[in-house]
Amino acid sequence: MLEAGLVGVTKQGTRRIYRIRPEGFGAIVRYWGGFWTGVLDEFKQHAEREESHMGADTELVVRKEIVVERSREDAFRIFTTEMAQWWPTTTHSIHGDAVTDVLFEEHVDGRIAEVTADGDVVEWGRILEWDAPGGFAVSWKPNLDRDAHRSTWVIRFEAIGAEVTRIELVHSGFEGFDEPEAVRDRYEPGWDVVLSRYVTHIS
Repeated sequence: MLEAGLVGVTKQGTRRIYRIRPEGFGAIVRYWGGFWTGVLDEFKQHAEREESHMGADTELVVRKEIVVERSREDAFRIFTTEMAQWWPTTTHSIHGDAVTDVLFEEHVDGRIAEVTADGDVVEWGRILEWDAPGGFAVSWKPNLDRDAHRSTWVIRFEAIGAEVTRIELVHSGFEGFDEPEAVRDRYEPGWDVVLSRYVTHIS
């Protein structure tokens, strides 16, 4: 340690007094400080990546975002009032080809429902919140089982330009299903189909 400059020595008669030289230890402190900082930073990044992947695998939520070149008011109106013109009822309804119209009641507790050629009105969901043209929330159960679990989806319309609107949809509440992951996994591509039809219609 003497040769390395880590300690100093002073002779007093027949004694030698050794003292630690702080400046000698500075390089070691800096080295190990940098070493452990790097190690801990790498560990932190690894842990955050693992947490992110775990969250992506376990989160029972479907999130979608699209941007359309329409004003917020137009984008909202076309999504709601004109739903019958763009919703893919052949593949995303209860009665498929027998559906002739889509009912959309624009108020809290209003129905979203399909109308068949026989005049039957079959409910898909109910409006939970209504904030035109900012968005709305829906209690969702597009099937004939009255006791079936209901999920929830919320859609928001945000103006990001005079004629540009960002639309964000979040579908959640899958935990009550017998196979929640499977239900979520069906809605994930399902919403892609629905929203692509909307974008095509609005363009």
